[in-house]
Amino acid sequence: MKHYLISIQKNEHCYIQEWYNHHKKFGFDKIVVFNNSPIPYNITDPAYQEIDVSKMEAPQPYCYQWFYEKVMKLGDTATILDGDEFLTSDFTISEIWNKFPNANCLRFSWQIFSDCGQDFNDGRPVQERFPTPAPIDAVYNDSLPPPVKENWHTKYSIKKLGPAQLSIHNALCNGLTFDMEGNVVNQYSPWIKPIWKLAYVKHYAIKSRQEWCERRLNKVDACGNKIPDDKLIRFYKNLNGRSPV
Repeated sequence: MKHYLISIQKNEHCYIQEWYNHHKKFGFDKIVVFNNSPIPYNITDPAYQEIDVSKMEAPQPYCYQWFYEKVMKLGDTATILDGDEFLTSDFTISEIWNKFPNANCLRFSWQIFSDCGQDFNDGRPVQERFPTPAPIDAVYNDSLPPPVKENWHTKYSIKKLGPAQLSIHNALCNGLTFDMEGNVVNQYSPWIKPIWKLAYVKHYAIKSRQEWCERRLNKVDACGNKIPDDKLIRFYKNLNGRSPV
């Protein structure tokens, strides 16, 4: 059995070494980064593998699916994280999986971190710069029924036991999907009630205000078309009392 960490990263050159070093301690056999930027990351470590996304047919879910079907063997696991997501646990990935012997998929809650009043990237490590979680409504689920405003999104780790369909926040498989309290959860929903125990994901989605705005204002859809009106920019602006400029 091999434990893979799979990620698709775009222009994360300032942060990828910290992200990589952080996740090595969880005992992944291979950390695979699909590079969606024109410049390679060039991490020289035997446990690291970089794949150029420009050689793939489509971004993100396709890359996950390709890796699951073409590279992984039965019994292998794949943990899906982005470059701004840091797995947080006192246990290795193998120890986490050993706690759920009947699982096909494990779900990790997001804990979103705020900009902590920073306007620009000052070069310090992400986890040092942003120690404070964001208000629960800073990034929200408008699809959930009121009055829920917390972000219930998850990421996941899946064991290859047979056919499965991998997406960004959840995977569809024949076996059971568990949360970190040992409850069987709905694999068809990308949301579960947040659980900050055993293992979860610190999501540094905002970083400094400049980086947040640049990322959102330059956001493109899956076909590479620029998104003209981003709801999270509008919500962040209103939450912080800032003008569009």
